[in-house]
Amino acid sequence: MLSDCALGVGVDSRARIDPEATIGPYCVIGPDVHIGRGTRLEGHVTVVGRVTIGEHNHIHSGVLIGSLSRRAGSAVIGDHNVLREAVTVRLNGAKQGGPTTIGDHNFLMACTHIGRGCRLEDHIIMANAARLAAEVRVGRHAFLSGGVLVEPRVSIGRHAFISLLSRIRRDAPPFMMIEGKPPRPRCVNLVGLKRQGFSGEAIRALTKAHRLIYRDRLDLSRAFEVLQQAGLMLEPVGDLFDFVQAQRAGARGRALKSNDPLKG
Repeated sequence: MLSDCALGVGVDSRARIDPEATIGPYCVIGPDVHIGRGTRLEGHVTVVGRVTIGEHNHIHSGVLIGSLSRRAGSAVIGDHNVLREAVTVRLNGAKQGGPTTIGDHNFLMACTHIGRGCRLEDHIIMANAARLAAEVRVGRHAFLSGGVLVEPRVSIGRHAFISLLSRIRRDAPPFMMIEGKPPRPRCVNLVGLKRQGFSGEAIRALTKAHRLIYRDRLDLSRAFEVLQQAGLMLEPVGDLFDFVQAQRAGARGRALKSNDPLKG
């Protein structure tokens, strides 16, 4: 459903917009945009470039997806996402590793920024003014508190909690609460894991793994042996070990290749 005002301001006739989508006043929609059923754009939203937006998203005023320049790039946004006021999403070109991707059921609060080439999975919350530089990876059910800055090519593990105003320069392991100066895995994300239905046994196993890896600083192979002997090598613990092993095999605390920093 297109309002007369929106049609008069900048909805390109070549854009593919589902009849059940809603485009508010003063929106600018480029010719290569595809918007799915039930998605709602409030006023003053700009979507330009090769952008695909799925179904039942709610995009609030002042959001910019793409770039007003003619630089090539693309982005894919899934279903049931909420982008609050003044969120910005940068596009990424095929030669740079594929489109910027946002999965399903994510909640991006006001003034958050998604850099080019980022990959967000599902059920992620980014609080106000959290910012991702280029090529960041964020796992499902991660929570980034207000003002968090994640540097280029950093990976945030699933169910990780990043505390307020943290600057994340190294990969943040899954299931952990990252806080302090510098931010480190201080403890297991106990509240988040309980809310997501993790069993008491899984939480105890992750707590033991955290103690061995980050407090006792055991070698990974030795920590693995201790947990295996105690019957605590459950699936989440195995995922944690895989993440930490990949991180340590990378450069500068990042599993992804890290060259010169990129601008987001």
